[in-house]
Amino acid sequence: MDPHFEYLTGTVTVPASAPTEWQTEGLGEFYRAPNDDDWGATLCRVLYHESIHFWQLFSSAYVGNLVADDWSRLQHFRSTGEVKPLGPEARQYDTPTAGLPFSSRELLECWARFWDVHTRGPGAIIRDEGYPAEEVNRLEIIDPYTGSKAYTDEAYDYLMRGGPGSSLYEQPYRWLLDQTRHSAFVAITFPILVHSAFGSPNPVAVFCEAFDRAWNSSLLRGAIDGRSGDINLDWLNEWSAVIGEAHIPVIQKHHLPEFTSGLDVIERGSLGSHPIYKEYVDQFRVLRGHLTFMKKQFAAGPVPSDVTELCTYAIADMPIRDPWVVFGLPGQPDYRYLLGRYFSPARVQFDNYVLDARRPTVRCLQESLTGEGGDKTYSSTLDELTPLIKRFRRAEYAVSLGKPADTFER
Repeated sequence: MDPHFEYLTGTVTVPASAPTEWQTEGLGEFYRAPNDDDWGATLCRVLYHESIHFWQLFSSAYVGNLVADDWSRLQHFRSTGEVKPLGPEARQYDTPTAGLPFSSRELLECWARFWDVHTRGPGAIIRDEGYPAEEVNRLEIIDPYTGSKAYTDEAYDYLMRGGPGSSLYEQPYRWLLDQTRHSAFVAITFPILVHSAFGSPNPVAVFCEAFDRAWNSSLLRGAIDGRSGDINLDWLNEWSAVIGEAHIPVIQKHHLPEFTSGLDVIERGSLGSHPIYKEYVDQFRVLRGHLTFMKKQFAAGPVPSDVTELCTYAIADMPIRDPWVVFGLPGQPDYRYLLGRYFSPARVQFDNYVLDARRPTVRCLQESLTGEGGDKTYSSTLDELTPLIKRFRRAEYAVSLGKPADTFER
């Protein structure tokens, strides 16, 4: 199997075997510690990378609208057997708009690659690729705060510029490094601005203009030059400033909404009829309740006195002001765990078994009270939906070749 995420079902395909205990325990331990030696390199990078794509659907109106267009086309195909053309956004997805340096697809993939490289770590990736030990040691350090393995700016940029596994997916990040020659500035502002930009209808244009404003902001340059040195704390410290100083002026200039999520798209449009995604709207409410509880735990505690305590406090405090920080910083360990707990992919297909996510408890209870369904996982829904989507994809391919939609059904 090739690594893959099917947006129409929320199914992640991972070409590796998974631990048997995940069948009963779920993926919680993976999202808590994705680099555990027991999982192996493929599970860490592929499962996490494709999970990022799943989370992008809920945090990004742009991605949500692409999937909604596909969902509408699927419904039309089911009713008529006809494959409708892609909508204008989907047709433009792979092609850079005139005057812009990369396509929406490249920026979306770079967004996911940014986090999988950060989470796995450049030293581990280079080790996975069989590079000499001295190269690993040169690029890997011990974090003075935690005592765990960490990486330098040089190590991260090495991979994003042309190290093992480098591809077009890193091209937007390389472009930013070439524009600025300031690794820390790019590393801190990139995830904040790309998350914000994908809440707009034109993510590449918004991102590029916002990044230019950020780079030319003396306020942001000064703040980042005075950073703490703990990347997780620096992201949280600069989140509001980067959005306020760079993103907000751009969307105001172009008369766009400040931020629209994929969950907004699901609630308001055709994806509201999707049997799986509509239920993740409930999960967001549960997640927000968890975040409120986290904040209350720290409210009565002592005043933070060092970098580690400041980061712990900021992790609990920031989502109360902006819950989208959890989706915007999925490489932050606590947020990654929460997303894995409440927004685990609907189905993960490993080499040795298939794992389907549990449905929201409130939905199951409501159905049991009314005598409807009551399935605890998405298994039956996915088993019904998956063959239809496979037929739709075959029909799309046939039409792309100029053949009748049912060519590969004969």
